Amino acid sequence: MSEQLNAAATAAAKQRYDAPIYDVLTQAWGGEMIHMGMFEDDDEPLEAGMARSTRCLAEAAELGPDMMVAEVACGVAGAARHLAKTYDCKVRASNISEAQLARAQELTEAEGLTDRVTVEYGDFHELPYEDGSMDCWWSQDSLYHGGDRLRVLTEAYRVLKPGGRLALSDFVLDPQVSDAARPHIEDVVGGPNMWSYERYRDALEVMGFHLRETFQGFRPVSDTFTRLRARFADLGDDPAVQEAGPEAYERTLYRLGLWTEEANNHHIGWGYWVAEKP
Repeated sequence: MSEQLNAAATAAAKQRYDAPIYDVLTQAWGGEMIHMGMFEDDDEPLEAGMARSTRCLAEAAELGPDMMVAEVACGVAGAARHLAKTYDCKVRASNISEAQLARAQELTEAEGLTDRVTVEYGDFHELPYEDGSMDCWWSQDSLYHGGDRLRVLTEAYRVLKPGGRLALSDFVLDPQVSDAARPHIEDVVGGPNMWSYERYRDALEVMGFHLRETFQGFRPVSDTFTRLRARFADLGDDPAVQEAGPEAYERTLYRLGLWTEEANNHHIGWGYWVAEKP
């Protein structure tokens, strides 16, 4: 059953991220970083908030020179390139979307970072890395697409060296959400069987990870998607929208609004967990 669930989740994620409309959405994000931001005021741009959330994870994980980082579900590897440049580490960035991998490779070559960032196909349910080979396992806002999250976290534990750090952020479902409301919310985010902040925390502790730093809140979701939707709305006349299809554009615009609405209702939150393998 778990294998079927993982296969279905992988296929759904591939379909979502290989769709032409996602190129337009990536453009709205800013072209490289594709994750939640943490903002200090209403005037901060999307890029500033995303840089802050990445910095919080990296500093808590104590990234540094010569560390080997496995970034899973890497998008177009914007975070991987940022980590390599900022912390002088090496990153193996993996993803299941061929469209995103092609763009990631193009951007990595353009920045002259192929000696420090490797872009490759990889499913976070079953990573192509040896046991104990990584100093850090990194994932930003992607596990909600996964089928078997315990399998994903077990893979993280497996590939980390003793003393290696897990740096994870993800969307979470408020545990007070009713069973009747859950299907609608999970459809909005495209995440089957969403976890709560507490469930992630407890799973990591049961596996044996030592938690170093955690965070939870609703504002990062509402603040990020408010900014993202405004940018996406400005792209209505872009030629890429016509190529992707006006119907897909309008549907995506509507769903971005639902993200903000559900965050404001305190249904969809966001958290991060930085933990160490003993």
